[in-house]
Amino acid sequence: MCDGAGRLPRVLGRDQPNEEKQITAPMSGYIVLTFRIHEEDGQYVARCEELGISSCAKGIEKAFDRVEEATTLYLSTLDEVGERERVFAEAGIEIKTGEPGSDSVSVRTTPDREFVSLRSARLPEYSFA
Repeated sequence: MCDGAGRLPRVLGRDQPNEEKQITAPMSGYIVLTFRIHEEDGQYVARCEELGISSCAKGIEKAFDRVEEATTLYLSTLDEVGERERVFAEAGIEIKTGEPGSDSVSVRTTPDREFVSLRSARLPEYSFA
């Protein structure tokens, strides 16, 4: 019933019976996002570089946890409102097939005293590996 791109056939929308809506089936695989943390005024500010989502905490691990949580909520909302494909295209986020390689997460430190970590999120549930 799906076409080769994983989409379901066009159907008429309920709210506007004469207007067609495209329904897209959830895509599986994973995405890789960059999380960057720096210290600012006694706190650690965490940011998802690709999506522009930020959070903060008093510790580095807590900052990573909080920005992951905020990113997960944002990604879930994108799915709910049907905007994932557009936002991913604008942000240059590529959906990779299969499963992420390793469950271990590495963090590197930059010369500017930032902590950077590439993290994989499984689709469509967005659990970070």
